[in-house]
Amino acid sequence: MSLLPLFSRSQLLLDEPTNHLSIGAVLWLARELGEGASWKERTVVIVSHDRFFVDAVCSDILHISGVAQRLTQSHGNYSGWARRRSEQQQAYAKQSALRNAEVAKLRWAEDTGGIGRGVAPYAPDVMPCTCPSRFRLGLTLRATASTGSTLGTGSSTAGRWGS
Repeated sequence: MSLLPLFSRSQLLLDEPTNHLSIGAVLWLARELGEGASWKERTVVIVSHDRFFVDAVCSDILHISGVAQRLTQSHGNYSGWARRRSEQQQAYAKQSALRNAEVAKLRWAEDTGGIGRGVAPYAPDVMPCTCPSRFRLGLTLRATASTGSTLGTGSSTAGRWGS
C-alpha cells in the first residue's frame, strides 16, 4: 500500500496476483484484465509464475535473465515468447557445439603440429613447420590434394643441430 502514491491511475503493479485465489477468482481476474474496457488504456505490470494466467492476460513479455544479466522485451503472449526463446536456445547450443568442435580441431592441430595421419582437412593448404628449433630445417608442409599426405619443401636454414 505504501507504493500506491508512486503510480498514476493508469498503472497497476500486480505481484503474484493468482496466489491464494480460487480458480473462479483467477478466471475472473484474467477475463477482467484481458478483456475489460477499463484496462485497455492502462499499463499493467504482472509478476507471476502462473504461465496460463500470463498467457491469457499479457500482450508483451519482459524477461529478466539471471545468466545473461539482461532484460529482454518480446511482443506477444507467453506461449509465443517461450517458443521463440526455445528456438534461440537451440540455435545457441548448435552454434556453441560448432564453435567447441572448431576449437578442439585447432587445439589438436596446435598440439600435433598438424602432422598425424596427414594434414587435417580443416588446416590451410600451407602451414609452417612447428617442430622444436633444434630440429627445424626451414621446411614448409604442403598437403597434396589427391592423397592428403604431407610433403616437405624448402632448404635447410638451421645451420647446425644445436641451435
